[in-house]
Amino acid sequence: MFYPDFNVIGNFLGDTAACLLRPFPYSVSLGGEQERLLLAGKPMKFFLITILFFTSSTYAFDPGLFEKEYCAQTLVPGNSPGFYSIREPLVFKNLGERTYLQKVTYRGETFYKVTDVLGSFILRANLKKVLDFVVFNNHIWVISDFDLIEFNESGRELNRYSFVQAGSRSEKPRGLDLRDDKILIAHGALGLIEFDLNLRQFNSLSSVNTTQENGRRSLAVSVTWQGARAYIALTGNMQNAFNGIVTYDLSKKEIINKAAYRNIRYGVVDPNAKLYVHENMFYLNNGGWIHRFTEQEILTKEFPKPQWLPIPHQNNNRNMFLRIRGDFILESNTIYGCALVERKATLAQRKLSN
Repeated sequence: MFYPDFNVIGNFLGDTAACLLRPFPYSVSLGGEQERLLLAGKPMKFFLITILFFTSSTYAFDPGLFEKEYCAQTLVPGNSPGFYSIREPLVFKNLGERTYLQKVTYRGETFYKVTDVLGSFILRANLKKVLDFVVFNNHIWVISDFDLIEFNESGRELNRYSFVQAGSRSEKPRGLDLRDDKILIAHGALGLIEFDLNLRQFNSLSSVNTTQENGRRSLAVSVTWQGARAYIALTGNMQNAFNGIVTYDLSKKEIINKAAYRNIRYGVVDPNAKLYVHENMFYLNNGGWIHRFTEQEILTKEFPKPQWLPIPHQNNNRNMFLRIRGDFILESNTIYGCALVERKATLAQRKLSN
């Protein structure tokens, strides 16, 4: 398949023109969304109108469109009858702008599709499962297997970096967040790692309690930050190991608090958990369930009590609770996400005030 390369054109016309001339491999309908095919021969007026339209429509979150474009792709039939593949949508938000990433299949070809304010493009690389991603200077950074991979704004792979070579599965990177010009990485058994985007090098910050005094081990699975503090979600890698949220001071290079789950009452932290901070409240996507904490609880308590925020749903006169697959979207005092109900994908939503 031929993919036009507009990098040379972009260097000649400048960054703005490069965005206007973003290439797309073809125009197809994926999950109901018509891909935008931007052709270099179109008038500049067409590009400006297009970009203004995409920008206004993307910044204003539309739950119905999210359900149609992303939830509809969450559950797809597998290769054998009765088997399905779950493809969870991932979302990164920075300065009010959201970027979406999800695995899709079109005409027998499976790839990761990225959608942002300018349109959609595919990541052209041999990728294993993508667990998380961030966006920096219009470049997409994903973690897949042991690699941190950089793609440009048209989906071309630029670089691969690895803090450790392929080895123990427990040492794989599992979660990312962007802090200024650095990527914070929840790196499994290795704890909290930082990648400097200017120097292009890794720095080991802290093991953040992945190894406890009793010899038990945990994995860092997700990271977020606020101010000078990083918050890392850990799951136990063996029985009675630490499950909870560790607060780490990035300036002082020290752990502030280790807030543990009481396993008997509240269970454990899921290996694929995702931690978010929103208006000084912390939300953990814990196996699809929403757990909420105050900042004060995480900073000071040894055993905080997570507040479960259920999403009730009625299906065929049967009451149930929905589990969110993939990332949360926090918008207008509401949590949105995709859920599965009897082999069908649907939009899940819940107000944060109750």
